[in-house]
Parts: sequence; C-alpha cells; structure tokens
Amino acid sequence: MIVKIIKRGDSTGRRLGRILSPVLAYGTNIPLMRIFITLPVVLGAAIQLLGGATANTFQSLEKARAAVRHGRARPAVTSLVASGRYTQLGPVMRAVMTPVGKMPQRPYPVPASGSVTVTLLLPSTLREEWHLYLPEIPEPFLTTTCLKAGEAFQVQSGPKHLPTGAEVRTLQNAPAKDPRLLEYRMARTLLAFALTASPSFPISFTKTSALRSDASVDVIHASGPNGFTVELAIDPATHLIRSMTFPLAQATLGNAHAGATPVGTMEMDLGDYRDADGWLLPHRFSSKSGGTVYEDITFDAISVNPHLSASVCGN
Repeated sequence: MIVKIIKRGDSTGRRLGRILSPVLAYGTNIPLMRIFITLPVVLGAAIQLLGGATANTFQSLEKARAAVRHGRARPAVTSLVASGRYTQLGPVMRAVMTPVGKMPQRPYPVPASGSVTVTLLLPSTLREEWHLYLPEIPEPFLTTTCLKAGEAFQVQSGPKHLPTGAEVRTLQNAPAKDPRLLEYRMARTLLAFALTASPSFPISFTKTSALRSDASVDVIHASGPNGFTVELAIDPATHLIRSMTFPLAQATLGNAHAGATPVGTMEMDLGDYRDADGWLLPHRFSSKSGGTVYEDITFDAISVNPHLSASVCGN
C-alpha cells in the first residue's frame, strides 16, 4: 500500500514522504532499514510482473478463442460429434497371428486404418467408436470406449469370419481403461476444438517462457484435476493451436499402460482448419513421440452442439 500511495503521488503520499524522509535519510546505512525500504519495491515489481503475465495469458486465450469462433459471439460448447478416418503407424503392434500349428504365433507390426467417431456430451460423457481394418481380415474390429460421470468401460468385438487357420487376439493397444486417461482425452479434445473446459473438469492456464525448438509460437500451459497437464503452442499470427504436448503417461495410445509408467511426451499436431457449423476447427490430428508418428486422424465431419440423448453411453 505504501508503494501504491507514493507512486500515485497524491496528498497522502506527499505527507507520508515528509514524515518518512528524515528516517529514510538516516536509515539507509542500517541493514534492517535497507530491507524495509527495498522489500516493498521488490514486492511491487513482482506483483506487476505477475499481473502482466496473467494479462498476457488472458489476451492470448481470448484471441485464440475468438479465432475459432470466427470473431463472433457463439454459444458455449455443450456437445460435439466428429467422425472421420485414422491410420496408426510406427511401432504399434497389432495381434494378427500366423496360422496355428504351422509357425510360432507372433504379432507383427502393420499400419492399421479405419474409421472413428468421437462424441462429447458435457459435463462428463465421452464416447469413441473405432472401426479397425487389418490386412488379411475383410471385416473390421469394433472398439467402443465410454466415459460417463467418472466411470469408464470398453467393449470390443471382432470379425465373424477369419481366414482359415488364423487366430485373432485382443488388440494390444486398446485405449486404457483407467477413467483418468479418458478424462484427460476428453479435456484435450475440448481444448483442441474450442479452448474450453467442462465444468466437471476445470482447467487453469498460465503463459510459460519455457524454451522450445520452435520459438515462433506462444506457449500456454494448462493444468487440471488429477495431475492433468498439457502445453498449447499457439500461432501468434493466426491465434490457432498448432500443437499440444502432454506426458506420454497421460496418453491412451499404444500399450504403454500395460507395464511401467512410460516416460516422455506425446506431441499432437493440429492442422487443416476448416469451417464447421460456423466454427474454425482443426480437422487433422497427428500424434507423435520421439519423432515417431503413432496416429493420424482426419475428421471429415464435425458437428458443434448437436442435440444428443443423455444415453450416449447407455443408461
């Protein structure tokens, strides 16, 4: 308060200055008095820096939110449905087995592709349907993952007709059953499409000065419940999200959660921004870790705030 009054230079500040001036002149050689004089100045500077950082973060977020809204006022996102195609690459292991009895059973890595539909219903429902097609098998696998009110479940079904002598086992890289991982995925999806958060999963933002190989982006750190964390790299020219980086341990890709907690980060690149119900939304998501691309998704259709039944994930 003393710093604020003196800085403003009002009558109270001048009176206070006249009262303190003899003391300050005499006390500058006393260590304790030096601390008394310096501390408010340091605290004031720190408060200004923190206030400036908060203001910059708010401005960056508001510009990014305005960009995806085409600069117009729009209703808050309460539901979303995105459908498209995906390819999983890299060291993803798919359990397509060799003919039983002729050769040792062994899974082998192949690029897997199929269709995906992601459904969000706020405050806390996520449903994902993945149709997976593998070589030598004409019919798809179907994996349905649901998160509702903090509870998660998964249903997998395989093709009815298999090549003669082939044995197909459960996919090794099915999404983790840990509800927290699906909550993280839902939170990242909301951030990617609308830079918003569900009331049931509040998120706070801070602007970071962390060094990155790409210095041409604004980096905003988002954090939430249960250790949720993600870095948003925002293009300062378009104000659109270029990428999202988060701990590999919080990803639902791969078989990372079958054993020890994975170390490292997953980077999800966002691109192909196009209009969807009046919003400017990314239609392509490419996830990679350690330079290896794990998953590439292209959404052909995105619907914002469609009417959805509360039984999206069943009763």
